[in-house]
Amino acid sequence: MKLHTLFKSIIAVGTICLSSLALAGQPLTIHDNTDFPSTTIANNGPCSSILSDGVTQAHTTNVVSEKSIKAACILNKENCDARVYLSNNCSGAFIAHVVFSINTGIKKIDNEAGSDYCIKGSGFDVILDRKDSGNCQ
Repeated sequence: MKLHTLFKSIIAVGTICLSSLALAGQPLTIHDNTDFPSTTIANNGPCSSILSDGVTQAHTTNVVSEKSIKAACILNKENCDARVYLSNNCSGAFIAHVVFSINTGIKKIDNEAGSDYCIKGSGFDVILDRKDSGNCQ
């Protein structure tokens, strides 16, 4: 009888752990189709370049880990406020403002009107490109 109760407890704990994993966020895939590297500042924190996967190089795809996303959005996980820069150190003018949830992904993208570049995306997938590329309509 005690073994049966122990077995049920182990199953219950395992189910709870799996449920929390299912609700966890996922990595963010960034496709940088520009001629510049890209970085972000989330929630007025430090530049993403301090993270091992925080710089997306020009003409590459970068997968930003869930761990890095959680670190960047630690101050506001559901409305993580990020500014995106086309530089490897968050310098210069930002090209877009993105609101992001670590659980559901992109909530809102506001591209800067004066920039030649834009961001388009949904969920956990982002494309950075020139506005005249056709990828930003």
